[in-house]
Amino acid sequence: MEFEVTYQENSKIKKSMFTKEQIDSNKLPDNVIKIEKKVKLLNKELTSRKKISDKKLKQLFYELNVMLDSNILLDEALRILHNAQKDKIVKEFINTIRTNLYSSTDISLLVKEYKLNSMVISFFSILKNSGNTTSFIKIISSILDENYLIKKEFKKALFYPMILVITFISALIGIFKIVVPKFEIMFIQYKMELSFATKMLFSAKNIYENYLGLILLFVFFSFIFLISLYKKYEKIKFFLNYIVAKKLYFFSGLYTDKIFYEYFLCMESLLNNGYKFHDSFTNSKVLIKNYFVLDRITQIENLLKSGKSIEYSLEQSKLFDELTLSLIKTGEISNSLQITVGEIKNIYKRKFNDKLKFLSMAIEPIFFIIIMLLIIWIILAIFVPLWSIGDVLKI
Repeated sequence: MEFEVTYQENSKIKKSMFTKEQIDSNKLPDNVIKIEKKVKLLNKELTSRKKISDKKLKQLFYELNVMLDSNILLDEALRILHNAQKDKIVKEFINTIRTNLYSSTDISLLVKEYKLNSMVISFFSILKNSGNTTSFIKIISSILDENYLIKKEFKKALFYPMILVITFISALIGIFKIVVPKFEIMFIQYKMELSFATKMLFSAKNIYENYLGLILLFVFFSFIFLISLYKKYEKIKFFLNYIVAKKLYFFSGLYTDKIFYEYFLCMESLLNNGYKFHDSFTNSKVLIKNYFVLDRITQIENLLKSGKSIEYSLEQSKLFDELTLSLIKTGEISNSLQITVGEIKNIYKRKFNDKLKFLSMAIEPIFFIIIMLLIIWIILAIFVPLWSIGDVLKI
């Protein structure tokens, strides 16, 4: 079994392959960012991964946290949960944790056998470095709860827009499949001179009937090709991550606000459980999947290690706005970074929620405008020629 190790060397992010034996014997480079099992697209191991929903995962760690707060030993708490659990996959997951928690094996690699929230896998990596199991359980329980609420609000906000999208696509299919062909036959029978709008409508219908399958196949294989390029070439991956994080205007802001909310949420949880600021900053980066943002966070980490101030290091990354930098500066001067990080987390949470609500509200009028334009197009393409037929029949 091979693993892909992502690490930083000479201010550059690199990747290398290591065997399980090398990882177990700690033969790894310095500044390891993450370790991933290498799988092929149709690998049996990938397709057979056992899924655990976020709801079940949240409930599991909540119950475990309650037991630990009641001064029950971790091994005993896991045993109780294992015996009380009815879901076979969750029982196996608990058993995996219980069996390997105190061994030298990296448990973050073992839990990758399960299809679950990537935040949990990332936190198992933090646990390996810290060894503070009780505080780890408390942290992951609170973060999973927050993350579950975010996803719930996100789905709730996009539910109505998705209904509009499905309705719009269904209307288009109905128009091109049922309505347009009947009128096309009528216009051909009367040998009418067609307007530009009518010709465009019939051309769109012909494309739908004759080339839709080819277009979908082209899109599918283009997507597969782009995914393979993305996985193979680091420069392409970094460039696309940069575009997503910086150049998509509103959507980039929504995306980065979510990243930084989760990042500072993790930092706040670590600080509240006795971690130092620098350790919290370093450990929290395992949650970041965007390579551009991860590169900038690593840059901040290196500046902090070289003795630069926190405010200066964050400013050099050009990731954070003036308000965040101002709060960090205040917290650094007043020695209240723990409070400041909590405030920054709340700011990013509000910004993310506000943008999500705006997106939900903006999609509705946009689709109404598109549907209105579609109706106008159909009126010009079908009903205007029909009125002409009526005039001919009167004559």
